[in-house]
Formats: sequence, structure tokens, C-alpha cells
Amino acid sequence: MFHTLTNVQDGAAAPLQQPIDNQNGNLRVGLRSITYTFGWFNVGPQEAFSWRPSGKTEIMGTIPFPSGLYSFSRLINLFSAIGINFTLRLNRVKCSAKMRVPTGWEVHPTDGLLA
Repeated sequence: MFHTLTNVQDGAAAPLQQPIDNQNGNLRVGLRSITYTFGWFNVGPQEAFSWRPSGKTEIMGTIPFPSGLYSFSRLINLFSAIGINFTLRLNRVKCSAKMRVPTGWEVHPTDGLLA
């Protein structure tokens, strides 16, 4: 039996930290622990977050979201780049997010970020 450990970011095989020499066939290997990282795993290509002043049609800025895994800290770092006093608060216990958009601004996440 073979088990392949994969990297959740790109699906590539992850090497073991230490090789297992079982040439004699007398070793048994078992899973000791699993570490689970939660976040947005479903961010696909062409996703972005844009903002503009209320009532205007011209977009002031856009943050692209490359495909991949987004942890809470990575999300906060991306949204911190918005210079309009926009805040994103994430609750790790409830796995929820709360956005605060300042008066006079509009934000637009692409549909894939809302899914």
C-alpha cells in the first residue's frame, strides 16, 4: 500500500521529512497526527476585489486573488492594502468574516469569492 502526501496549495507530492527504510519488511507505518488548515480553498482563477467611491463608475483599485489557499492572516494582509479605511475582521472560532466599508465607498468582490 502506498500513501502520497500532497501539498494543499498546488497538489504536488510532499516529501517526507525523514525517509522510511523498510527493506526488511518488518516496519509498520501509521498516521500519528493530522494538521488541518482552514481557509478559503476554493479561490479559482480570475478572482478579484475592487473598490470605488459611491455613485462613481470608475474603479479606484483592484486586488487580484491568485488561485490557492487563503489563511485568515493572508486575507487580512491582502485587505490591509486597501487605503480607504476598509476593515475585515475574521473570527477563527466561528469561521466567519465581517466587512466594514466606510461611508462613501463601494466594494465589489467577484462571484467566486462569495461562493
